[in-house]
Amino acid sequence: MWCRSPYSCYLGFALDRFLGVPPGFTVLLVIGFAAIMALATQVQCAQGGIGFPEPELTDAKPCLNGSLFYLPALVALVVVGLILHERGQKAAPWLLWAAAILAVSITLRSLDLALCDKVLIEGHKVGTHFAWHVLNAVALFLLLRASLEGGPASVTHAEELAKTAPTPKPSSKAEDEAADEKAEGKVLFPA
Repeated sequence: MWCRSPYSCYLGFALDRFLGVPPGFTVLLVIGFAAIMALATQVQCAQGGIGFPEPELTDAKPCLNGSLFYLPALVALVVVGLILHERGQKAAPWLLWAAAILAVSITLRSLDLALCDKVLIEGHKVGTHFAWHVLNAVALFLLLRASLEGGPASVTHAEELAKTAPTPKPSSKAEDEAADEKAEGKVLFPA
């Protein structure tokens, strides 16, 4: 599957693994998500407002320093994270932390041009673009960590097993000792 960004690929993974969305719907949702991200790259900002560029607008430029492209990914992370949180799934905190870090990352990417001359390291102008890359990597790490958690039934599966598992019957001390001896290999011919 072609993915416009790692976040659209991860959305497909999260829909399938965590939410149990059928594969056909997952593909359609990821295609729709990729289309929204592609439209976000076309949105321009100008003196008069925000929208799709018109040929006569010469001062139009990408909104948020081109970071508008990542806002659908941020929204998707928050929505999926909140749904997982509501369902009590273990992956929820990882997705929500990734969303929080991505929000800071997008903010720093958006401010990079404005702060380029103001952020100095050892006398060199560095801006905030490096922080975008570092925080984006941290967010992607958190998403990979979330992928280690179970699928849609991971939380309830253990509870269902506990409900349906037969309750062990109490055994006598002699049965326990015989089982221990058998486990240790002392009993050659069990009765």
